[in-house]
Amino acid sequence: MIKIKIKKISSENDRLENTYVLLSIIFIFIISFFTIFITTESTSELINKNHISAKSLSGKNNITYNYLKLITDDIDLIDMDKLSIKYLKDELFYEPFAEGSIDNHKWIELSNNKYILFVGSKDSSTFILKINKLNKNSEILFSSTYKESNLEIDKLLRSKEFKVIDAYTGKEFRKGN
Repeated sequence: MIKIKIKKISSENDRLENTYVLLSIIFIFIISFFTIFITTESTSELINKNHISAKSLSGKNNITYNYLKLITDDIDLIDMDKLSIKYLKDELFYEPFAEGSIDNHKWIELSNNKYILFVGSKDSSTFILKINKLNKNSEILFSSTYKESNLEIDKLLRSKEFKVIDAYTGKEFRKGN
């Protein structure tokens, strides 16, 4: 049988060794902090003046946005010839247009030969679901300050008060959009 000799090794200066370990840990933290700081962009840089993040909406407004987002996700399945508030409410049962829904916006429909707008307003906010009739592209716009009672489609489309709502996710942050 082979006998193994065990020899205990101790450092000559424990205090100096602990200092080196502590300094190397601090150095690693500083390098990692600067690496993260340099490689990531802040949210405010990603969202420009015409866009707003869905995270910045209040609770009820965020619920309304999510219901409208469901409509934009299903826009390819919706018959554009029948598209109206009555059709969305009675036949397709989309929540923001239903009676007694949680959002309590008053919805009206405006259209021209290019766009259909569904404008929902209440005292604290105004939503616009803008659908392009030709290519079925859609956007959800929001304003917390728009108080105009005379709604005209051209005036709404030109208004600087409305911002496009974007649901920024980690994917957009990584792309830098």
